[in-house]
Amino acid sequence: MARGASTPEQRAHIAVHTALPDRAELSHMISVSTRALAVIVLPMIFVGLAGVGVWEVGAALRASTIALIVSLVGIGYLAVRRVRLPLGQRLIVQFAEFGLGIAVVLLELLAHR
Repeated sequence: MARGASTPEQRAHIAVHTALPDRAELSHMISVSTRALAVIVLPMIFVGLAGVGVWEVGAALRASTIALIVSLVGIGYLAVRRVRLPLGQRLIVQFAEFGLGIAVVLLELLAHR
Protein backbone atom coordinates (compact mmCIF):
# COMPACT_ATOMS: atom_id res chain seq x y z
CA MET A 1 0.00 0.00 0.00
CA ALA A 2 1.13 3.49 -0.75
CA ARG A 3 1.90 5.88 2.05
CA GLY A 4 -0.07 8.77 0.51
CA ALA A 5 -3.51 7.35 1.20
CA SER A 6 -4.55 7.42 4.81
CA THR A 7 -4.61 4.21 6.81
CA PRO A 8 -8.28 4.63 7.80
CA GLU A 9 -9.24 4.98 4.13
CA GLN A 10 -7.33 1.83 3.26
CA ARG A 11 -8.87 -0.09 6.15
CA ALA A 12 -12.36 1.09 5.24
CA HIS A 13 -11.82 0.01 1.64
CA ILE A 14 -10.64 -3.44 2.73
CA ALA A 15 -13.59 -3.78 5.14
CA VAL A 16 -16.15 -2.83 2.49
CA HIS A 17 -14.65 -4.55 -0.55
CA THR A 18 -12.65 -7.37 1.14
CA ALA A 19 -9.77 -6.54 -1.18
CA LEU A 20 -6.91 -4.10 -1.47
CA PRO A 21 -7.64 -0.99 -3.55
CA ASP A 22 -6.59 -1.23 -7.18
CA ARG A 23 -4.29 1.35 -8.79
CA ALA A 24 -7.12 3.75 -9.77
CA GLU A 25 -8.77 3.59 -6.32
CA LEU A 26 -5.43 4.09 -4.57
CA SER A 27 -4.65 7.03 -6.84
CA HIS A 28 -8.02 8.56 -5.93
CA MET A 29 -7.35 8.02 -2.20
CA ILE A 30 -3.96 9.72 -2.50
CA SER A 31 -5.49 12.63 -4.41
CA VAL A 32 -8.22 13.16 -1.81
CA SER A 33 -5.75 12.89 1.08
CA THR A 34 -3.43 15.42 -0.54
CA ARG A 35 -6.23 17.91 -1.21
CA ALA A 36 -7.39 17.55 2.39
CA LEU A 37 -4.08 19.12 3.47
CA ALA A 38 -5.24 22.42 1.97
CA VAL A 39 -7.17 23.25 5.16
CA ILE A 40 -3.93 23.70 7.11
CA VAL A 41 -2.41 26.28 4.76
CA LEU A 42 -3.98 29.31 6.44
CA PRO A 43 -3.21 28.16 10.01
CA MET A 44 0.39 27.47 8.98
CA ILE A 45 0.65 31.00 7.55
CA PHE A 46 -0.70 32.43 10.82
CA VAL A 47 1.77 30.43 12.91
CA GLY A 48 4.57 31.40 10.52
CA LEU A 49 3.69 35.07 10.97
CA ALA A 50 3.89 34.56 14.71
CA GLY A 51 7.23 32.83 14.26
CA VAL A 52 8.73 35.85 12.53
CA GLY A 53 7.24 38.28 15.04
CA VAL A 54 4.46 39.82 12.95
CA TRP A 55 1.74 38.38 15.20
CA GLU A 56 1.64 37.27 18.80
CA VAL A 57 1.51 33.50 19.21
CA GLY A 58 -1.83 33.61 21.07
CA ALA A 59 -3.46 35.65 18.31
CA ALA A 60 -2.07 33.34 15.63
CA LEU A 61 -3.36 30.26 17.42
CA ARG A 62 -6.77 31.85 17.94
CA ALA A 63 -6.98 32.82 14.25
CA SER A 64 -5.83 29.31 13.28
CA THR A 65 -8.56 27.74 15.40
CA ILE A 66 -11.20 29.99 13.83
CA ALA A 67 -9.91 29.20 10.34
CA LEU A 68 -10.05 25.46 11.01
CA ILE A 69 -13.60 25.61 12.38
CA VAL A 70 -14.74 27.74 9.43
CA SER A 71 -13.15 25.28 7.00
CA LEU A 72 -14.84 22.38 8.84
CA VAL A 73 -18.23 24.06 8.46
CA GLY A 74 -17.50 24.99 4.84
CA ILE A 75 -16.47 21.47 3.87
CA GLY A 76 -19.48 20.15 5.76
CA TYR A 77 -21.70 22.48 3.77
CA LEU A 78 -20.24 21.18 0.50
CA ALA A 79 -21.04 17.64 1.61
CA VAL A 80 -24.51 18.34 3.02
CA ARG A 81 -25.78 20.47 0.14
CA ARG A 82 -26.12 17.38 -2.09
CA VAL A 83 -27.87 15.24 0.50
CA ARG A 84 -31.57 14.87 -0.13
CA LEU A 85 -32.82 16.19 3.18
CA PRO A 86 -35.21 18.99 3.98
CA LEU A 87 -33.50 22.32 4.62
CA GLY A 88 -34.21 22.13 8.35
CA GLN A 89 -32.45 18.79 8.70
CA ARG A 90 -29.47 20.00 6.66
CA LEU A 91 -29.21 23.00 8.99
CA ILE A 92 -29.33 20.70 12.01
CA VAL A 93 -26.43 18.70 10.55
CA GLN A 94 -24.47 21.90 9.91
CA PHE A 95 -25.05 23.27 13.41
CA ALA A 96 -24.18 19.90 14.94
CA GLU A 97 -20.91 19.88 13.03
CA PHE A 98 -20.16 23.42 14.15
CA GLY A 99 -21.05 22.51 17.74
CA LEU A 100 -18.79 19.46 17.67
CA GLY A 101 -15.94 21.58 16.32
CA ILE A 102 -16.38 24.07 19.16
CA ALA A 103 -16.66 21.21 21.68
CA VAL A 104 -13.34 19.76 20.50
CA VAL A 105 -11.65 23.14 20.90
CA LEU A 106 -13.11 23.60 24.39
CA LEU A 107 -12.05 20.10 25.44
CA GLU A 108 -8.53 20.76 24.19
CA LEU A 109 -8.43 24.01 26.16
CA LEU A 110 -9.70 22.24 29.25
CA ALA A 111 -7.15 19.46 28.87
CA HIS A 112 -4.25 21.93 28.64
CA ARG A 113 -5.11 24.00 31.70
